[in-house]
Amino acid sequence: MHAYRFYLTPDNIEDFYFEIDILPSQTFRVFHDKILEVLQLSGTELASFYVSNNQWKKKTEITLIDMNIEDDSDLYDDEDDEMNKPKKKKILLMDKVKLSDIIDDPHQRFIYIYDFLSPWTVFVELMKIVEVDKPKLYPMCVKIDGELPVKKAIPKIETLDDEDENIVLGDDTEIHDEEEEDGFGNEFGADEDALGEGFDDLKF
Repeated sequence: MHAYRFYLTPDNIEDFYFEIDILPSQTFRVFHDKILEVLQLSGTELASFYVSNNQWKKKTEITLIDMNIEDDSDLYDDEDDEMNKPKKKKILLMDKVKLSDIIDDPHQRFIYIYDFLSPWTVFVELMKIVEVDKPKLYPMCVKIDGELPVKKAIPKIETLDDEDENIVLGDDTEIHDEEEEDGFGNEFGADEDALGEGFDDLKF
């Protein structure tokens, strides 16, 4: 059994990154909750993941809450008008979409945005495929390098009541004060062979 290892860098914090291991069968909502925990954010604001290309351009959105509540059915008086009614874009929700539903690239990238009024932007990139350590709880933060600019109390985040969302693990987080030798992705100096290793053999 395998897990995804992601490398995450907040846009508004210098010299800070962290890595998260998460199972392909887990949802983007679980991923969202873990990011909030690491960044010590309250979890009271809206958030979205965006599937990204190699140039960090936003594509498909995976959102926390469906805000499209407008009912415009009475604007169309006859069948012809109904046929011309614009189709609503399908909304992808974090708690409905698994990571394995989206990821088809060993270098998959996402942009995560929390709080659209005062946004936290986090660049997320699939680093490699790793073996699952069965006694441990997923998702888990396996490395943090640097410090958050402001220390806040970590709130209790309401997670999904689904036994499949978590698998038991100990605290495997590593804190690194010194600069790591290995980077990340083509732009950060990661080994491309390592990024793709195990991806073709991954069974979902």
